Amino acid sequence: MLKILRAAWKIDEIKEKILFTLFIILLYRIGNAVPVPYVDTAKLAQYFSSMSNTVLGLWNTMSGGAFSQATYLLSVFSLISTLLSLSNFLP
Repeated sequence: MLKILRAAWKIDEIKEKILFTLFIILLYRIGNAVPVPYVDTAKLAQYFSSMSNTVLGLWNTMSGGAFSQATYLLSVFSLISTLLSLSNFLP
């Protein structure tokens, strides 16, 4: 396995893709710790704990608890969803 990684690292295109992927993972992990301002996280966590058996609870679990902690990912996901929805209406 180590030989394969060394060989892949010598190829510039694969090295760029690996570094980009690591950067995106790092950005995601840092963003998971940044709270959204003006959101009461205690009330939000209580709400998500009561919704644990619904789709919102599953979504919170799949995001690693990012929704119940109100991190910036909550804002990013809603922005992406809005942009995807609007792209369906644009020519």
